[in-house]
Amino acid sequence: MLKFFRKTRLRLLSENQPAGRTGRFTKYLVYAFGEITLVVIGILIALQINNWNEWKKDRNDEQIILKSLRKEFQDNQIGVQDVLLRYRRRFQGIDSLMLLIGQRRISEIELEDIRSIRTLFTHYTWNPEMSTIEGLLSSGQIAVLQNKELEHMILTWTALIDDFREDDAKVVEISNQWVPYLSKVIPLYDVFSNPKTSGEQRRLDLRKSDHRIDKSQIHSLTNEVAFFNLLGQRRWWMDIKVLNAEEIDQHITRVLELIDSEIDK
Repeated sequence: MLKFFRKTRLRLLSENQPAGRTGRFTKYLVYAFGEITLVVIGILIALQINNWNEWKKDRNDEQIILKSLRKEFQDNQIGVQDVLLRYRRRFQGIDSLMLLIGQRRISEIELEDIRSIRTLFTHYTWNPEMSTIEGLLSSGQIAVLQNKELEHMILTWTALIDDFREDDAKVVEISNQWVPYLSKVIPLYDVFSNPKTSGEQRRLDLRKSDHRIDKSQIHSLTNEVAFFNLLGQRRWWMDIKVLNAEEIDQHITRVLELIDSEIDK
């Protein structure tokens, strides 16, 4: 195309040659101006082609990133929904036990209710997969994403997980208070034993031992103010963990909606 412009310009110059020194100078100016114009046009075209190539590369990279993000968030949603179910069950179990104690219905509390106490000093946690997001943030490739809402959701994801982990650490700290307290109040064999285990794991039989929980010990334990207070503390933190997990689940749902709207667009 530049050759065409140059030939056309030369032809016009040869057809309209001015006479004398002034004419030659004018011809030179026209020639120089034409050369400059051609160079500028060439640069602009080259920049446009380069920009288009870069844009195309970015869109290809974006699709790869989006598909990787979708897989990571789908896996994380499975994980957080599983932990959310466990949190809700523990919250409901603590709630039911506190209700029986609060209403003085101690006689209705069975050994299984006490066995469920082991959930008070154990904590089920969840470690989300973060490799794709951490790679995006460290490399700066997050700038490739065109959807600004999606970019914002990914940037706030790490803060959301940090809050979740901080609360997790607090729950573990609270859980660690239970064993020292209970070990002074009741035998813990029945608390730790699991009736679903079989074989060699069940060969320790303490049915005739003094180290088993009986009804009087259950009633004594549930009348302890410290026991009720610890239950209330655990209930409060499990409520927070349920809210944490629900917020994360909703966040993931929105992220996946945005990703699906951008894939193969």
